[in-house]
Amino acid sequence: MLTLGCPNCGQHTRAPLPTELRRRHFGPLLVAFAATLTSRFRLSRLVALLFRVLLDVPEPSIGTIQGMADETSAATLDTFREIRHHVRSSPALAVDETGWKLRAQTRWVWAAVAPTATYFRIARSRAGRERQARLSRDPPGIITTDRWRAYDGHPLERRQLCWAHLMRNFQGVAYAGGPGAPLGDVGVAECERLFSAWRRYGEKELTQAELRLALKPLRARFRRLLTRGEGSLDRRARALTRDLIRRWPALWTFLGTEGVEPTSNAAERALRKPVIQREVSFGSNSGKGLRFTERMLSISETCRQSQIHLLNYLERAIVAHRRNDPTPRLLPSG
Repeated sequence: MLTLGCPNCGQHTRAPLPTELRRRHFGPLLVAFAATLTSRFRLSRLVALLFRVLLDVPEPSIGTIQGMADETSAATLDTFREIRHHVRSSPALAVDETGWKLRAQTRWVWAAVAPTATYFRIARSRAGRERQARLSRDPPGIITTDRWRAYDGHPLERRQLCWAHLMRNFQGVAYAGGPGAPLGDVGVAECERLFSAWRRYGEKELTQAELRLALKPLRARFRRLLTRGEGSLDRRARALTRDLIRRWPALWTFLGTEGVEPTSNAAERALRKPVIQREVSFGSNSGKGLRFTERMLSISETCRQSQIHLLNYLERAIVAHRRNDPTPRLLPSG
């Protein structure tokens, strides 16, 4: 019972604590704050010290901080599923992956980015079966990716190859020198011309029809470049050009479909957060830690994209969890 005394008459008034505070050491806002510091700001063991020094809260144990993370993870399970459904239903995604650690074991963080949501999942491998399990739907959406073979199971007509990766591939051929260097230089120049036209499209200087027309000569030149590269004496240049000829339709999907970009830069930017977190924390120590990480990465990035206040949302989700109420929606329905 909460008791307050009137300073004038001395009468005491008693009222029960709210449901979400009963039998709890910490309120939902403080739990949400701890989860935010642990995940988004990567403070981990410093959270307990920060509570005592800055908030005048009795310093909780490491086990208590872990308990806060576990509660937040449970409170946001439905939110994580909502993000997953939203992303899987998107007509176009940028997809990429990076390494992670579970103690001494290798894991992989997969990121799938839609315009208003990002879905992270930590899986056992980088193989195509993981991509299919995490992102597949029927009919499949268009995914923008690099040339990693895990994506080869996706229909070629529903793929867009990342031109930023291709530019780096051609730069690698040019920097290596040898007979393939001229081809690499020309490839880099063509990529730059494509990005210049894409920027004009993004700035509304070109319509999509005008973009297709502007890139028509580039497509012809690029095809001739790849055909020449098939006979190159440079092994690296030959392998690159043959692979691109095999995937030729996936180079140009963005020209025929609104909302598809010619790079997977959105996924690469999203992966910077787990990359930094991996270097600071060395990964996760338990399966529960993996689930907390992927849920908080997904919710944090989706809140940023949709301009939703992360701390406020987590507090509302924890309150709902403690009251056994439905989890508040993060994304608009429909």
